Amino acid sequence: MTARSSAPTALLVGAGVPLAEAIARRLRDAGLPLVEVSGLSEAAVSQALAAVDRLGALVIVTAPPALGTSMLEVDDAQLEASLEQFLDLFGALHQALPRLEDGASVLAVSSRGHLGAWGGAHEMAFAGAIAGLLRSVALENMARGVRANLIAVELPDTGVGSDPAEVADLAHYLLSPAAAAVNGELILANGGRSLQMREARDRRPAPAAAT
Repeated sequence: MTARSSAPTALLVGAGVPLAEAIARRLRDAGLPLVEVSGLSEAAVSQALAAVDRLGALVIVTAPPALGTSMLEVDDAQLEASLEQFLDLFGALHQALPRLEDGASVLAVSSRGHLGAWGGAHEMAFAGAIAGLLRSVALENMARGVRANLIAVELPDTGVGSDPAEVADLAHYLLSPAAAAVNGELILANGGRSLQMREARDRRPAPAAAT
């Protein structure tokens, strides 16, 4: 926990995730007072909020999804684990939103699972739910000037990944007043990989016509 400060504090939830560590370093380097919570549990978030006088930003970083399990192989335990993470994220937002100052920023960092992937359909489905949730938060809080955006990063099993330092820079920008025009947006931060894949697909030679 950090000492109480007259400046608005940022609350970083999910600090145990590697991407969250890079974001925390970037925010601290920018001189932003920061309180970190390792998980998404209701008790941990509540305790962290009790240490904050003025909440100016909320950042929630989700754990990387588990891939490789086809939809028909997903069992109840795996589905419930994904649902639990979503409910914890929903709960963190539910606790923090009333504490956010007017003009504050909300940012979630999740996977690009809303685009779909082979294996891990349960994880991909809840990535889409997170995107819908953040956009709803943006709509409901516009009158207060509270912005809410989502950074979607590359899936971990693709062999490419998203650069943590670049994601951290993007997070810092989206939390800053310089990004006042960006609200309710889902920003894909994978260095153009999706575009490259689509271009490669479109350039494939057409199959030879049957003779």
